[in-house]
Amino acid sequence: MSIRLIFILFSFLAAVTGGIGVVGLALAHPLPVDSVKASCFAFGPADAGVANPGGVEWVCEPVGHGSVTGPVRILFDSGDLAAAAHATHFVSHVARFDTLSMAVRRGDTTKEVARYTLDDIDMFVNGPNFALPLPDLRGADALIVTVTKPWNRAIASDAMLEQAQNDGAMSLGRGRGSMLLMAFLCGLMLVPLIYNLAFYRVLRKMFIIWHSAAVISMLIYIKLASGLGNYFVTPNIHVLLFLYPFSFLTAAFLGTQFTVRFLEPGMLGPGMRRALVVTGWTTFAVLGTILLPLPLFRTVSLSMFSAGFLPLTFVYVAAMIQARRRGSRAVWFQIIGWTPLLLLGLERIAKGVGLSESQPWVGQLFFLTLAFEVLMTSLGVVDRFDILRRDHDQARSRLEMLSGLVDRDALTGIFNRRALEQKFAELRAEGFTGLAVVDLDFFKQVNDRFGHSAGDRVLQEVAKVLSSDDEALPFRMGGEEFVLLVRGNAMQERCERIRSAIPIRVANQMPGIDLVVTASMGLVDTPPGTRTSMRQLYAHADRLLYEAKNSGRNRMISERMQFFSAPGRTADRRNPQTSRGRRAEDNGPTGA
Repeated sequence: MSIRLIFILFSFLAAVTGGIGVVGLALAHPLPVDSVKASCFAFGPADAGVANPGGVEWVCEPVGHGSVTGPVRILFDSGDLAAAAHATHFVSHVARFDTLSMAVRRGDTTKEVARYTLDDIDMFVNGPNFALPLPDLRGADALIVTVTKPWNRAIASDAMLEQAQNDGAMSLGRGRGSMLLMAFLCGLMLVPLIYNLAFYRVLRKMFIIWHSAAVISMLIYIKLASGLGNYFVTPNIHVLLFLYPFSFLTAAFLGTQFTVRFLEPGMLGPGMRRALVVTGWTTFAVLGTILLPLPLFRTVSLSMFSAGFLPLTFVYVAAMIQARRRGSRAVWFQIIGWTPLLLLGLERIAKGVGLSESQPWVGQLFFLTLAFEVLMTSLGVVDRFDILRRDHDQARSRLEMLSGLVDRDALTGIFNRRALEQKFAELRAEGFTGLAVVDLDFFKQVNDRFGHSAGDRVLQEVAKVLSSDDEALPFRMGGEEFVLLVRGNAMQERCERIRSAIPIRVANQMPGIDLVVTASMGLVDTPPGTRTSMRQLYAHADRLLYEAKNSGRNRMISERMQFFSAPGRTADRRNPQTSRGRRAEDNGPTGA
């Protein structure tokens, strides 16, 4: 399938997601139609009895998801019980607590009839909810549910009475229409993973791996938060309480790290890249710690976890603005995909710190924006892949054009000095910002002891080693001296791997030579856009090579330069007599 068709497919899926999402939000009830929410709530005091909560001030209006310090009491009055006459279960949001008790009031008598601990919870229903069977409520005036040491108010604000249908627990929690919408979104998010696998096999770029990991984390979050995972596995309550928010935290972290690697080079300044990476890792570490079931965080965990995303949100928005101002094309996919998610994320933060009430339909809309973000960033991946592929094809075409010229070294088959001088500016514009000078150590000994034919064979094997990196171009300058133009990440590590592979290759391919053929290297790298010439870079790398020789040979010395003028030894390199003198000095200790 062509890139254009894949782009059209993802555009269509994004449009379908928006359309079905709007219809789904309009038609699918977030909650079962026969669910009844509690009328009143009370928070403390701690010394009020479970069965006789006298002195408690009831709040008969919706409450948010903020943190709480004392016990939580949930009141279903006579009107609620009449509306839920056929209810079979108490259903609420999963949250940590010590005990949950149910007391039934009949007339002037209130009697505790059931008590549960967190470990007793084993029925999980649609949504991030749990369910407990109701006691006999015939003739009851009220049902009072008391939760001691809850970690947040969600267990109160989302409490409801529901009737289980023929399919049992799976009919509780979110409505069927809502669950169908969640299943559709999860299926839709599998498509980018399939194409990412194909893309990575063609173009091994790390941003594809980061994107796939972020998509998988979002899928896990939707399955846990919507309750779809309960259809396949019955989770442990403690595992669920950790994985449910941790999967979202992981998705947010991976999304920011994907962005750093996805945007075109130079679209984020070094400081902004560093800020985004450090803020992402710090947020992941701090909020991950807050999710641990430590008593220290009991009264503030939800508020701290929600507010903890604010610094990362601000830095991410600043990064998008900077990339847009610098003319990034890829950032538009990020802006379009992330804007709805960030806006709803701010609403969830406000809900988490207790500044707004919980609205079930907002949760559905949040899941929809997650799927939309995945599809938009997938569109960006397709577009970026297409651009990189075209650049790669153009570079290959240029290299094939070069190979047709008389710019090849007759012995080794790699490019010669003429090719380097003629194509340096063009290759540098294509990203080859690093230049390494490579020289074999004591090469004269090979010619003297084993003959010039063996020496030629050694040079051919060295050329094959230098050609082993797809993002590096080798040139033979003459004799045993080579130049390597390099681009891409981890430049120093890759050049050192190439240099270290030379003696291994020669020893394996030429077992008759009992001399270890090593190489010294001088590498200089400059940022894209730095104005310099081939002679300047060559002279500077040559000086670093000279330092490597003087330091004992068989090593690499490298520098990353911002601005520099040609070193003083440039004149020497133009003087054949001086150049030969230095080479003689290199080989001098053995009398070569």
